Amino acid sequence: CWESYVGQDVYRLVIVDFIFCLLGSFCGEYLYNVIATRCVVKPAEFDVARNVLDLINAQTLAWIGVYFSPLLPVVQLIKLFLIFHLKKTSIRSCHPPSSWSRVGQMQTLFISLLFLPCYLGTLALLAYTLWSLPPSSVCGPFQGQGWVMQTVDQWIDTH
Repeated sequence: CWESYVGQDVYRLVIVDFIFCLLGSFCGEYLYNVIATRCVVKPAEFDVARNVLDLINAQTLAWIGVYFSPLLPVVQLIKLFLIFHLKKTSIRSCHPPSSWSRVGQMQTLFISLLFLPCYLGTLALLAYTLWSLPPSSVCGPFQGQGWVMQTVDQWIDTH
């Protein structure tokens, strides 16, 4: 099944993203601050821009994978819950960003730049998959259908 193959790859991306977020938080924030306190170096600043990008990446992976792996949003929810609590504890050892005006400017830039590739790209990918690619004939929830939207039509006819 090509749907299962794509779902497995997106699931792997979510797991690898989780591992790298854990390593980045542990090594990049916690260990740096432990070393900084012993070496009398200024502790690290909490990088708002990088953390926002991590959240947008996680949300994009969840939206792409929801069609191919229906339980992926549950895995993503658990991942974000754990990362939230890890960031909550690690932010105590970080200093706030030195310039808050830059954070406000970056928010507008993130929203405008990431709307096009992430949300519209995900929407285009899912629309192409739903309306153009025929589902696998031997497996998957849409087996035996000519196209995916026939399942919706059949559901509407029965209800």
